[in-house]
Amino acid sequence: MTDFFNNPFPPEKYSITELVFTLSNVSLSNILRFEFNSTTLTDEKNLDNNNVTLVAKVLLKTDLNLRAGHEPEQVSVSGEGTLGLSSIKNLDQFGMEVTHIYT
Repeated sequence: MTDFFNNPFPPEKYSITELVFTLSNVSLSNILRFEFNSTTLTDEKNLDNNNVTLVAKVLLKTDLNLRAGHEPEQVSVSGEGTLGLSSIKNLDQFGMEVTHIYT
């Protein structure tokens, strides 16, 4: 693994990588097994940490698509009468109402 400038990672340094999987034909009775194998070009002293197996049981299966938005689309806080947070004494002094919508 290399850094942003394509230099090898120094010893004891690590990186977090996010993997995204798209699964099909998975049921609640399935157990998913992920096997990860890594190699390096450097001289390794410990080969035991190159292979990792993760086992996951499917507990819930659902299709989920979440989108967020807000109304009004353009929100701005400025102008005469604008107060800083420490100056607000009651709820009526807050700015315009913004409604968050999740679909």
